[in-house]
Amino acid sequence: MSTTLTGVLVAIGPGPGPAAGPSLADGTLGREVSAAPVVGPAAVPEGRAASAAVPPAKLARSLAATVSFQPLEFRLPSGATAPIKDSGLHPDGALVIPDDPATVGWWDGGALAGDAYGSVVIAGHVDSARYGLGVMAELKTLRTGQVVELRAGGRRMRYRVTSRRSVPQAELAARTDAFRQDIPPRLVLITCGGAFDPVRHRYQDNLIIYAAPVPS
Repeated sequence: MSTTLTGVLVAIGPGPGPAAGPSLADGTLGREVSAAPVVGPAAVPEGRAASAAVPPAKLARSLAATVSFQPLEFRLPSGATAPIKDSGLHPDGALVIPDDPATVGWWDGGALAGDAYGSVVIAGHVDSARYGLGVMAELKTLRTGQVVELRAGGRRMRYRVTSRRSVPQAELAARTDAFRQDIPPRLVLITCGGAFDPVRHRYQDNLIIYAAPVPS
């Protein structure tokens, strides 16, 4: 993974709240989570890969015929869907994640669906005291081999789940390459996971799902 780290922070978990520094203060909407450091846009020139890794030949041919697009809808194996919002950064460097867990965010510093390289990063809250259970809660039961889909109008890009892992929130950057761009194309789904600490008002981990493009 890239060894270049920045001060960018990401808050992924239950309930919206303003990020201030390395943690979130208690809010009025219920659960809050501490922010975890991640690889930020400064590690990837202009939000894209510094060098393109060549994918397998069959996939490369498929992607060559695909027009890259910004994903606008996310579909899970159950048939559940969620709108996708463009997610940039707050002034303090925190990743902007939609408050409503029925909506997810696409990190605009990463790859587009259909790009020949890089991580397409989709992140969202798992639940909220205000809105209830979110669409990303299904990630807890997502298994290797299942297919998820990104959409935008008539365009579609399918991804097959290849692996999953859970890491402590504070170690998201140090122990994963979730935001890396100089690699073959993939989809990275991130939400909160692990046990919820009612005293500290946050989940302990981040759940990360990795998926590879399915050649058309």
